[in-house]
Amino acid sequence: MPCKAGKISLDYPPFQFYHMSNTTAKPSPEIIVKRRVNINFDATPFDTWYPSRPMTEEFLNAISFFFPPGEAFFINSVKHYQHGITDPLLREQVQRFIYQEAMHTKEHSRCNHFLARTYPNGARIERICKRFLNLVKIFTPKIWQLAVTSAIEHFTAILADSLLRSQDYFISQAQPAFAQLWMWHAVEETEHKAVCFDVYQQVAGKGPIAYFNRALAMIVTTLIFTISVVIGMFFIKINRRRSSGKARLKDNVPRKNLKINQRSTLALLISLVPWRLYFDYFRPSFHPWDHNNSHLIDKWKQRFPEFGSP
Repeated sequence: MPCKAGKISLDYPPFQFYHMSNTTAKPSPEIIVKRRVNINFDATPFDTWYPSRPMTEEFLNAISFFFPPGEAFFINSVKHYQHGITDPLLREQVQRFIYQEAMHTKEHSRCNHFLARTYPNGARIERICKRFLNLVKIFTPKIWQLAVTSAIEHFTAILADSLLRSQDYFISQAQPAFAQLWMWHAVEETEHKAVCFDVYQQVAGKGPIAYFNRALAMIVTTLIFTISVVIGMFFIKINRRRSSGKARLKDNVPRKNLKINQRSTLALLISLVPWRLYFDYFRPSFHPWDHNNSHLIDKWKQRFPEFGSP
């Protein structure tokens, strides 16, 4: 298989007080593994890599273009507080989180370079994401950026849960390189799903103001994430329609069969998100590992025990 810093800045909103909590991070049932990954996308005979689920393929292609700027934002949000973390367990988890996210950035950048042959609009998706995140960095305080990162990490964790629950089907139907990419990414999103949340709680505490901020961040993030995915899939669909439309129209397939249906995009999002897990985030006592799905990681490890070995 082809794979193989000083005191914390008090950059907080006015009239709100935060502290570094002495509470240790909740032990994770999974080790955050530093895998070294190099997936061979060039060996993929690309036309479509998940033909049995074209809408899901379009969704994953769209969010793949979001990942390089998004993961850089996640890393910077956590790294800002890294040297103020006193809990040795959480400090080690943060280092491993940063490693995993950096590796995701590398592999999704390579994947996106490959996808851009078919989806030139992907570069536009990435630019939109980068500009929006730059605005967030300019106009919001660091603690809010961390709350947004925690919210997005919860989103990616619950999407990873959905993907891992269908890993037998996904691996059997998807092109091998893309099956490797998305299964590995889902596993690592699950392994480190609590890191940003734990950092946020150690920085902001567990009081009502901290809870209000993380809940509000999730509401805002949900709105922005949904709009971004709809826009991203729109651009992906335009490219797919243009490339496949020429071939289909030669076979006299009516043009109306190629129209872009945004309602189907929203329906896909609704079906992919496990809403019980999503709304669980709004419990004041919530922790990501309240939902222990480590058995899904174990199932993947049994199938690919050597994947990403150092």
